[in-house]
Amino acid sequence: MVNNYWNRTKLLQNLIKRCNINNIKYQEVIAMYSSFIGQMMHIDEYDSIAASFELSRRAYLYNKAIKNKVKPRNIVYPVFNIDIVPTRWKEMVTTKGIRCWKNLYLSLKKSKARYRFPFAINEFNGISFSLNSCKSLVIIRFA
Repeated sequence: MVNNYWNRTKLLQNLIKRCNINNIKYQEVIAMYSSFIGQMMHIDEYDSIAASFELSRRAYLYNKAIKNKVKPRNIVYPVFNIDIVPTRWKEMVTTKGIRCWKNLYLSLKKSKARYRFPFAINEFNGISFSLNSCKSLVIIRFA
């Protein structure tokens, strides 16, 4: 949806420019299957939060490989282990002989089963969030 509503390239160019001005290293992380793998590894989190965990894992591994002066490998896909897969999908993994994240993703897509849990705003009825900087003197309130 970001590509449809925002001028993505302008945002990205501005981000890179600001990083360069402040001497912050900019590195893109491959986002392929991040939502899916994140949701499988962090079943208690919402989709967007689980995806951010997965992207953080990839960025961490990339940084670790660069610091150790090793070529980054196996960053996109974590090791596929049946123990990581949530209980509701374990039977499908064993019966179909699935041995990688991509095949699990394709099987779930084909079965049209829901694996994503998007953020539900109606769960936060009665809570009001007001955020601002210390200079503006606005306080965070929970109603």
